[in-house]
Amino acid sequence: MEQIIETIEELDKIEEGDHFSLLEEWIEGGTDKLPEEMLIYLKQLELIRGFFYAGDINPRKITRKLQLHYPDLSIKQCRTRIDDARVYFYLNEEIKKDFYRRIHYEQQMQMYKVTKTTAKTHAEMKIASDILKEAGKLIELDKPDKETLPEEFFIKPNRFFSLKPSDIGLPDDMNRNEVGNWLDKLQIAETEKFRLKQDLGSEPRQIFDYDGEEDDHSGE
Repeated sequence: MEQIIETIEELDKIEEGDHFSLLEEWIEGGTDKLPEEMLIYLKQLELIRGFFYAGDINPRKITRKLQLHYPDLSIKQCRTRIDDARVYFYLNEEIKKDFYRRIHYEQQMQMYKVTKTTAKTHAEMKIASDILKEAGKLIELDKPDKETLPEEFFIKPNRFFSLKPSDIGLPDDMNRNEVGNWLDKLQIAETEKFRLKQDLGSEPRQIFDYDGEEDDHSGE
């Protein structure tokens, strides 16, 4: 406890209200080093965020809990830390939406409990039911669970290279002429068949495309 108090006393050297500005400067500066007295300030913000997610949204309750961990903090300092935590952790739009959604959910649940407890008529019970339904929507209970892709979707495919015809379903002893006959039966362009036969070695390769030259000079 003495060590914590000493650190808090060091923190008091920074004028109250300047902590968040110093934190912003540190983030924008991109430096890896943060003054030691600011570390305890960050821990306080982290602690407050934990209270938020636990459903504690009442500033008075958060103040009391914060003072249990840091007894030297005044009520005013606690309120400043709470405000700083809201800004620091929830500037990100997506996180901020989730945060406020959680707050509204907690408020809806409190309304539901009060309404259900005091309800005496069917209409009042219906109101309580509607409040509960709206609370469920805030945490997206009305939406189906997100489908997860099967693990095999993320398995990297393996490429396989082979010179053996049997690896692609052809007999190993098949000769070039037989393959050429097989190619002739395929429903592909004749030029494509000819090129495949060239690759196979059953047709001579052409260095120059004489047919193309004839087409180019046909208009002369």
